[in-house]
Amino acid sequence: MEKRTSIQTKQYITGIALFCTLCIIFVVVYKAQIRDKLRNAVECTLMSEHKENAAVYLSDDMPVFSETFLCQVPELRVISVECEGSELGKNATLIMRLSDADTGEEYYYKKKAVSKIAGKTVKLIHMKLDKVQRDSEGKLLILSWELVDGDGTVLALTSNQKQGLVTGVNGIQQDKTNIIYRMKYSDCSELKLLYGILCVALLLFYMLCYSLLVIKRQPVEKAYLPIALMLGLVFNFVIMVHGVPDEPWHIDTAYKYSDRIMLIKDTGNANTIYKRLCDVQMEDMLANGIESNSYYQLLHHTMEIPQNPELVEVSYVDTGHIVPDIVYIPAAIGISIGRWLGLSSLLTISLGRIMNLIVFVLLAWCAVRMIPFGRNVMGMVTLLPISMQQAASASYDAVVHGMIFLFIAVCFRFAERERLRIWDYLLLVVLTSFIVMAKSAVYIPLCLLLWMLHKKRGDQKILTKKTLLIAGAGILLIAAVMIKYLPTIMVLLGNAATGADSTEETYSLGFLLKHPLNVVYLYWNTWMESGDNHIRGLFGGRLAWLDIKINWSFLIILMIGLLLLANVEQDRYTGNRRNRMLLAVASVGTIVLIMLSMLLGFTEADAAHIQGLQGRYYLVVLPLLLFLTCNQMVHVNRKQCEKIWMTMLFTECMIVLQVVTLI
Repeated sequence: MEKRTSIQTKQYITGIALFCTLCIIFVVVYKAQIRDKLRNAVECTLMSEHKENAAVYLSDDMPVFSETFLCQVPELRVISVECEGSELGKNATLIMRLSDADTGEEYYYKKKAVSKIAGKTVKLIHMKLDKVQRDSEGKLLILSWELVDGDGTVLALTSNQKQGLVTGVNGIQQDKTNIIYRMKYSDCSELKLLYGILCVALLLFYMLCYSLLVIKRQPVEKAYLPIALMLGLVFNFVIMVHGVPDEPWHIDTAYKYSDRIMLIKDTGNANTIYKRLCDVQMEDMLANGIESNSYYQLLHHTMEIPQNPELVEVSYVDTGHIVPDIVYIPAAIGISIGRWLGLSSLLTISLGRIMNLIVFVLLAWCAVRMIPFGRNVMGMVTLLPISMQQAASASYDAVVHGMIFLFIAVCFRFAERERLRIWDYLLLVVLTSFIVMAKSAVYIPLCLLLWMLHKKRGDQKILTKKTLLIAGAGILLIAAVMIKYLPTIMVLLGNAATGADSTEETYSLGFLLKHPLNVVYLYWNTWMESGDNHIRGLFGGRLAWLDIKINWSFLIILMIGLLLLANVEQDRYTGNRRNRMLLAVASVGTIVLIMLSMLLGFTEADAAHIQGLQGRYYLVVLPLLLFLTCNQMVHVNRKQCEKIWMTMLFTECMIVLQVVTLI
């Protein structure tokens, strides 16, 4: 009894020490890295910095571009426009104006020689207002650029479409073209409140982990649910809306299904949907990434009542063609709840992201509970920064990854059973169907794990009801896949038949079949040139739109921790040679298909390596790869396992802090 009391006393003392250590780190980070940044103006980027933008041209034929837009920021200070010139005339002059659309009052006027402000390379031209506009929020402003005496001068202004903010261009209300690249406004001093809230959240999270894993000594399958939910909520608000790759288009697709849930009729145009005007305006304000403006909007506009909830028809990008429609239902339900309750745009979209998170956490929790071994590995893989980032977003990865992790766990669990029930077979059919239908069938090699269920059953009849059920389901599955991907298959077969070569924009199947060694070279070059980035991204070292690079020291801790967790006593994988071979082939096959899909669909024909690959694409095979590292040379007992978990979760807190400091 005295020994147990002594142990508990040491645990509490250690917990208090860790609490104090975190507090000290938070203060040091604030003083050393954040305090000075809070004195800067808030930056709002209106162009995509990760995708191609369009351009409008000023020339003798079209010398004026006048954009009328709704200013949604207070204390406007600077407007920046990206410009590139060609054939610059000696006398060419550019007149830049910013004025109030209602009163005509001019806030900015400059007349400058084009040769002094524009060149043959892209430049960001800043229009710094002489006086900060304290009451700029909510005003309708006119930004005008006029080319005078161009004499052949052509100015290319980077542009995009802002369907909520822009009300017209050159008097045409239907034109939503925007040339504002960036705005600076107000200052970041108020954001220190969000930093304080984040510090409190991280302290509560770490103390929760310490209480469950160390003091109460709960196994991972029991402690996982509250830990994953709380960490996911932290990531939901640290990696803000639009902060995940392609998230604006995932939100669009989820919004389409939200319209159907709310029984809103289609627009009749396949390229448009109905959205609340306030949602369109808010999404126009958010960058494709993370910046100070994202947090400013979070602080000031999360709890507001939307002023423009009326529906408007807007164009959108549908990303649902490579995954089953069901993956967007959680986010669509969350968005629908926000719309029903009349919540703000940020809170409505965040509800969609939170619903995605809940579904992922539940699927991952089921996987952790069902897998007969490797629960620590499965639990920690699903808690990696990259897993949490994708789970706490509107991306379909939340559901796709959760379903695949569950499929892996189910295969291992059923492989240990002597007999399966009819419901077990149905579950396998559902999960297998999902995997085959997701992401252009690149996860098909994972279906090899089903072979682990094959066992010799003595004189058991070959044609049983269960066998017929599985065969029928398999035929239907193959038919569904053929129907879903028939257009893609026909294009690939057509390329192969014609022997298309590398003069096309992207590599074709025909070219690869004719030049198989080129495939080997491309795969080799890809790993040699960017393999380190893939590994970094796999463990969460490239967050947001790959522009937040986490320190390698944190990633090394996560890597070593996962390798140790794979060798926890009574939780390590002990499969035979045949099953280990299945794991290896399924993992490598999946990686090869993922790379092939990017090679055929994304890589330019003259590229020397496969383009567009990201480390997160391989996340679903990471548990299998870790199981293959199990060996008898490393032994981790339960007490050591607790320390590894706490070290890795402490590291995740540090990664969250670094994300904030890099913005």
